[in-house]
Amino acid sequence: MLIRLLLVSFVSVLFFTDSVLAAEDAKVMPAKIRRATVRYVRTDISAKTDGGFNANPLSKPLSKALTFRDILKGEKDPVKNALTAGFLTAEGFRPEDAVGQFAAEVKTRVQVTAPVFTLGLTPSTTVAVALPVYKMQTAAAVSFQANDMGQKFINALTSDFNNQSSSARDAAAKLNDAVARLNTKLTDNGYLPLQSWTGQGLGDTQFVVKNRTYESGAFAVATQASVTAPTGRTDDPDNLLDKGFGDGQWDLALGTAAEQSLAGLVDGLSVSQFVRYVDQLPAQRTLRLVTSAETIEVPKAKVSFDLGNRLETGAAALLATQTGWGGVLGYNYSYKASDRYETAQDTRSVLEKDTIETLHQAEAELIYSGVPAFRRGSIPVPFEVKLAYKRQIMSRNMPVSHQIQLDTGVFF
Repeated sequence: MLIRLLLVSFVSVLFFTDSVLAAEDAKVMPAKIRRATVRYVRTDISAKTDGGFNANPLSKPLSKALTFRDILKGEKDPVKNALTAGFLTAEGFRPEDAVGQFAAEVKTRVQVTAPVFTLGLTPSTTVAVALPVYKMQTAAAVSFQANDMGQKFINALTSDFNNQSSSARDAAAKLNDAVARLNTKLTDNGYLPLQSWTGQGLGDTQFVVKNRTYESGAFAVATQASVTAPTGRTDDPDNLLDKGFGDGQWDLALGTAAEQSLAGLVDGLSVSQFVRYVDQLPAQRTLRLVTSAETIEVPKAKVSFDLGNRLETGAAALLATQTGWGGVLGYNYSYKASDRYETAQDTRSVLEKDTIETLHQAEAELIYSGVPAFRRGSIPVPFEVKLAYKRQIMSRNMPVSHQIQLDTGVFF
């Protein structure tokens, strides 16, 4: 149970990097103008929401009690298992009695650096490509603390009536070394031990086409299509704390954004709204065939899967002044349907549990564009800098993630 919860927690927690919401507008690049941008995103994660929108520490799946039932399950020698079960019954111990508690501290840091190249293909069409590079760090520390029930068990073994001093010493050693024994069981079954993890690599590459499809006075509409290619490494099924930098499948997305200028009220002010649908196509990947009854001693197999499709929408107020300064205040919403796996029912129920996701997010952005200054001849090269903060208001089955984003771009 402990390992299953850990698997479910981290696989779902770290998938959040597949989609970064941001305000959209109906603007496109001028024809034959290019922009090279470097986007940097950083977030620290120490909590995850559940199906009831409640935030829980990432370490919660590891903070579990060790019971006599768990001890009996781990004893593979049938004779020792039977003798231990008989002793527990005779001494009045119950299977659900806990002899101690596992405790853990888990924190994750995600940093993404994404070169983005944008080209104004025609006066109404812009194309772009983004190649994100991920750096992830997961710090995990696991400990075990025996309780009074554990001591009572050892005292029962050493009582004058039982006189099992050797068994008592063995039991005490196992309790004191519970974390190491857990890691030994993991390595015996092909897993890496639970330990801090750091990784870096290329994520999934995204290609975008945006067309300004309608314009009438102060109102404009743009449509956008994108393809995300699975160029990022997927997570290692033998490392419970590993997270790949891609999800192993293609995405097709189609969206539209409408923008209304309010320059009659404030020069440079506009409001926008967008909606986008993302179809995550089926694919295959190698997974551990965990079940509700067994999570460690399980085989690996290539499994067909289909991550849930996403619906994203949002609205924003945008300001771009003649001085070059501007900003954005917006709200974004995302819903992801449940994942699907083509495997045995017991494994499927574990993998598909708690994979429906919703996100409510607020964002604020400060912008400085050097284009007005370039047109005045004040600077030799036009550039743009954006600093954004995105705060999660509410979510379901997602990491509690507040993101800082910095974009620096040059036009040429």
